[in-house]
Amino acid sequence: MIFRVDDIRYNTNIKELEALHQVFLKYDRIQTLSLIIKGLYNTPTWHWMKKTWKETPKNISFQLHGWKSPHINYDKLSLNEAVKRLRKSIDYWNTYREEMPEFRQFYPPSSLKSYTLYRACEKVGLTLLCGGDNYPMYVCHCGDLPTIQQHVDRLDEFLKNRITNGH
Repeated sequence: MIFRVDDIRYNTNIKELEALHQVFLKYDRIQTLSLIIKGLYNTPTWHWMKKTWKETPKNISFQLHGWKSPHINYDKLSLNEAVKRLRKSIDYWNTYREEMPEFRQFYPPSSLKSYTLYRACEKVGLTLLCGGDNYPMYVCHCGDLPTIQQHVDRLDEFLKNRITNGH
């Protein structure tokens, strides 16, 4: 199962990211951060990601979600435009990522996909993954619940139930 936290960007609440990460550590699961790349480098979010990767590399994954917010519908782009935008994001990440791993996956905004987007991902070396495909996925967004504690409690309950039920 993929446990994905979407829309991680330059101004993401680090306290919430850290609180969620502690739950992933508690249950020894991987927290997949789905990144909005533009402006991410050298921000508190970036420094938290680097520190967390160094400390717990088996429990965190960084994947691409898009170049900027608000999102565009990558599924509506031409092949050339989709490749161009994906490549721009990959190049930015690769310029600054240092020891953090390369992207392997693209999680398009709103999980919207198309054959053209699939081909664009293939051309830049990414796997296109969307909610609703043939694998289970838990998706949340930092800030989507009124308090950090509510977010942590919801995730904790979900993971506890999965482990109790043998997943």
